Amino acid sequence: MIWFSSDQHFYHTNVIEYCKRPFRDLDHMHEEMINRWNSKVKKEDVTYILGDFCFGKPKKANEILAQLNGQKILVKGNHDHSVTKWHCDLATDPFEFSLEVPFYDGLLYFPVTLSHYPYTPLAPDEDTRFLDRRPAEDGNWLLHGHVHCLWKVKDKRKMINVGVDVWDFYPVSYDDILKVIRDL
Repeated sequence: MIWFSSDQHFYHTNVIEYCKRPFRDLDHMHEEMINRWNSKVKKEDVTYILGDFCFGKPKKANEILAQLNGQKILVKGNHDHSVTKWHCDLATDPFEFSLEVPFYDGLLYFPVTLSHYPYTPLAPDEDTRFLDRRPAEDGNWLLHGHVHCLWKVKDKRKMINVGVDVWDFYPVSYDDILKVIRDL
């Protein structure tokens, strides 16, 4: 099985208040998010982590990564530092901020872009930071994070936020993503 997730913000104390997460403290958040991950992701599964996985030193990131089931592929976000020292199964180059994966709907293969960042904002009220890291809006569906609770799906722009804040702190399965795309 393939999974997608983003914006865990392990070791980031302020994210609990900032995103109104239902956790007492960091220990509670870490324990609950690790349990939720492992309740879905099996040892043979692959999870794409679309950025902002962990604050702090590589040692702390590696302690969390070691507790999570499955292979982990990291697409770097704006808060992921020293990722070359993290024990992921694969990480994008520190200067690459997106990649493309094939999806299959039973009839056709189609590309889906993975990035920490949503497409370049078009509306004046959207976040305009990190414009140079955002993927070009090319007609592909985009799985991303970065926006926390701002939206789950922007169907007119073909964007699905896989951040933990909008998926009850669980990773999102390939099948669930495909269902969202089919339903739209």
